[in-house]
Amino acid sequence: MSPAGSASGIGAATASILRDHGARVIGCDLSDADVIADLSSPAGRRSLVDQVTKWDPSDLRRRGAEAALLGDRHWWA
Repeated sequence: MSPAGSASGIGAATASILRDHGARVIGCDLSDADVIADLSSPAGRRSLVDQVTKWDPSDLRRRGAEAALLGDRHWWA
């Protein structure tokens, strides 16, 4: 995950490099991205998790993303 949004700047460059190397990237930003969410608030982070789940319903990936964004260090338990 890039610490910057995926729509512009370093976040867009990071997403591009990852895609060029074959990674599946779901971009997130305040606008002009696959997932639109404001990660500065808990509600925005929850929105990201909910939207990413629609892109990839795999429970393990959802729980991993949720843990990373919401601060749960023991998401696998």
